[in-house]
Amino acid sequence: MIALLLAAMLFVGIHAIISGTRLRAALVGAIGERAYLAGFSLLSIGALGWLILAYAAAPRPALWSTPGWLRGVAMLGAFLGVVLAGGGAPPAGPPAAPTAPGGEGTLARPDAARGILRVPRHPFLSGVALWAFAHLLLNGDGASLVLFAALTVLALIGPPSIDAKRARAHGERWRQFVGQ
Repeated sequence: MIALLLAAMLFVGIHAIISGTRLRAALVGAIGERAYLAGFSLLSIGALGWLILAYAAAPRPALWSTPGWLRGVAMLGAFLGVVLAGGGAPPAGPPAAPTAPGGEGTLARPDAARGILRVPRHPFLSGVALWAFAHLLLNGDGASLVLFAALTVLALIGPPSIDAKRARAHGERWRQFVGQ
């Protein structure tokens, strides 16, 4: 369980401490955008891999039993989370959503806030939060608590972090997008 806790802290921590703060800008200034993205991607993939392996190996002490009526609600929430995440995933080609990695260039488009982006500004992260929280309710064991709580927290802290980063970088264009 210690490995799972450490992996969860690393996975959430690198996103909260590096990608969503001014530390990112300092790193980009020192090594360049492409090198930063490559390094951060590798670090994220490694941390996610460790998180998955640690979850698979962790003991599963039962903490609660999900009532039957909540199972249906949670399964519906998980389904809606997948739909939202799928609708918010970056497309294979341009134009990417302004909230997606590399999608900042679409802020200049008059229809930047189109489709699903008009409901939650961050549909992928909103979907992940809903999916992970539903799994948190459904799986009443300690390992699931750590994994799905970490994913829920990360998906909930992501949107304000992205908004702040985009607001700093794009000012008025970002505010116009948010207003849409």
